Amino acid sequence: MPILQASESAEVQPETMSSKPSLPVEILDHIFYFLRDDIPALRVSADVDQIADIVEKHLYHRIELGDSEMTPAQLSELLAVSPRIITYIKSFMINLSSKGSLSWLQMRPFEIEDLGPILPRLLHLTTLSLHADAEKRIMWSHLHLDFQSSFLACIRLPTLVDVSISWVKDFPLPLLEESPQLERLSLIGPFSTNSASLKQDVVMTYAHLQYLTIEISFALVEWLDRTNCTQLRSLAIWLLPDSSTDCIPGILTKFSKSLTYLELHSSYQGPSTHFLSLSFFRY
Repeated sequence: MPILQASESAEVQPETMSSKPSLPVEILDHIFYFLRDDIPALRVSADVDQIADIVEKHLYHRIELGDSEMTPAQLSELLAVSPRIITYIKSFMINLSSKGSLSWLQMRPFEIEDLGPILPRLLHLTTLSLHADAEKRIMWSHLHLDFQSSFLACIRLPTLVDVSISWVKDFPLPLLEESPQLERLSLIGPFSTNSASLKQDVVMTYAHLQYLTIEISFALVEWLDRTNCTQLRSLAIWLLPDSSTDCIPGILTKFSKSLTYLELHSSYQGPSTHFLSLSFFRY
């Protein structure tokens, strides 16, 4: 009888062990961290029940709309079915101009409305990006009002430390004052400083901002004049063919006490686009 019990125990043991990952959770988590850019591999791994929870943290860490297969409607459905995913989403990227011949914005012109109810639910974001194509001439004022208010709600999140906005014409820079905890900021394209609450004598302090990328324009220079970034370490400046360089000495003087890394990029149009880039370090 004891032999029979031992035999039964030996048969049950493989089933018990197979329900658990063969590697420690910490090691699996580390492995899937390096697979964040390999979405197909993460999707396949997420189908394995024993490690699904670990994989999902990395599969949904970054959500991209516009250049991916996912649409706002599909994301909304996903969050309704699996609300736990909300806590996994740390980076949210919205591309209003797909690289393909048709974008989800072009196929369904009003689909951006679907983002209105989604954005306020993403309470754990650390990175937020809004991009358009320079040739599309997408204007902030033409985007749906629900989307505008929801985007502002994300900017106000205390967890948000990284914001990137490019080629969304006349995006009002004063909205960034709702997010003084920023550590990284990229601003490319035509912006606006017009606001009913804009006061030229008020200086906004970004105490945590360390990395700044800008494209020189009148609005950006005006905005910089009203900012205090005492911890800025890295500055990248892009110059358009018609950009004036007169403001650069003043910008460098403003950040001279903290700046350790500087990039200057200039481009001009010819048979192909040419770039002149200069980098400076200070130790």
